[in-house]
Amino acid sequence: MSCKTVPVPEAAAEAGLFKLAFCEDFENDFAIDFSGEGKPGYSFYVNRARRRPLLVQSQAEMRKSVLYLRPGSAMESVSICTCSSQTQNGFSMHFGYIEARIRVDRPLGRHNHWPKFWGTGKEYIHNENPGHRAELVVVEFTDPLDKGLSRSRGKDMIYVGTLHDHSWEKENGVWKHRLCTNSVNATGYNDQFNYVDTDWHTYGALWEPGHVAWYMDNELMHSVRFVGGSLPQYYYRDDPRPLPRIEERFPEMNFQVWEGAHTVTDRETMAFSLGCHRYWTMDVDWVRVWQ
Repeated sequence: MSCKTVPVPEAAAEAGLFKLAFCEDFENDFAIDFSGEGKPGYSFYVNRARRRPLLVQSQAEMRKSVLYLRPGSAMESVSICTCSSQTQNGFSMHFGYIEARIRVDRPLGRHNHWPKFWGTGKEYIHNENPGHRAELVVVEFTDPLDKGLSRSRGKDMIYVGTLHDHSWEKENGVWKHRLCTNSVNATGYNDQFNYVDTDWHTYGALWEPGHVAWYMDNELMHSVRFVGGSLPQYYYRDDPRPLPRIEERFPEMNFQVWEGAHTVTDRETMAFSLGCHRYWTMDVDWVRVWQ
């Protein structure tokens, strides 16, 4: 569908977001800047933060208005970002509704998380605050085999949407999670999973102050709210009852969620990336942002 005839998604309209702030349907040469120089006028850039070597055009081919991300044998993974890490050129957002139409195949072999469509704070991308990395993951795919489950038609992968806030512990040389929400066990207490098949689906995230909601094919999947500007509450689909707290459900993960945690994500301006693994590829029809 052309960017000129894009209808407003229901979730965006309900939030009062009617301006199409970003739209890329991979129909022209200005979709991706393959030069690595961060030139103006492009929708995506190959020089994402601290990723070398740069991907080449054969790893991100555009055919019939579809982007095919294929790392090939030369690289473990590839990704493109809406903002250049070399310059200030590109698109970033602070609140809004972002969505993409994506298709992924079953992974070859067994994997954990990947492919992925996610936002990262511009301060981290531009190396202005390398010790802090906030992420808003619109969708990340995980392998049922990694969860001790089997793959079957219609249950090829597990859909994940999440928030991360990482801080670098220099003395230990590790990234530490300070805030994390995760939809792998969104229904935690009854061990249900959000399965997805290998067909085309639209994945979206509504990002508002103190609130993030994740959608698949315009259906609400789960959400998080920071009540009273403090601790988060998690919800599955449109159930008004909050789920058990993530740090209570997964004590072994040592999640550290503290009052005011949402301000870390909410104060970020984020650029968004598309990426995949050598053995787990991704096709993208379009990407849009409403504000």
